Amino acid sequence: MEIIAYKMQYLGNVIVSNIDLVCYEDKYYESYKIVYEQCFYEMRKALELVPYNCCDSKDILDKKKSDIFLLVADDEIIGSVAIYGNEIDDLIVYKKYQGQGYGKKLLFFAISYMQKNKIEPIKLCVLKWNEKAVNLYEKYGFKCIKIEKVR
Repeated sequence: MEIIAYKMQYLGNVIVSNIDLVCYEDKYYESYKIVYEQCFYEMRKALELVPYNCCDSKDILDKKKSDIFLLVADDEIIGSVAIYGNEIDDLIVYKKYQGQGYGKKLLFFAISYMQKNKIEPIKLCVLKWNEKAVNLYEKYGFKCIKIEKVR
């Protein structure tokens, strides 16, 4: 099966975000794993990416904890976004909270955070299969700068 990835770059305006996120901690591992795997399962299965559940181990996430930001309410993870260097990655929203604007809030947090810290250019990679995410990114200032055939 062919897999196409869009490499995108932010070309929009300055974003101000007032959302409060917390850095990942081990205490969130089990719930983070559930949300993460739930968000990527459908896509990975459709694209025949094995294993379908692919959340990093506790040890690996511990090494990335300062780069993973969680939106938490009443000890429940609503969503998460990771910022690795100048790339936004793993923007996820727990299924029961999807369609309520949290994806936009997480995206704006990441852009604002990177702009405040003078991290540029702001980039991300999204699979063509994930049309919902592609549309979100394009709507808020990202442009496709490269198309890659992953497989």
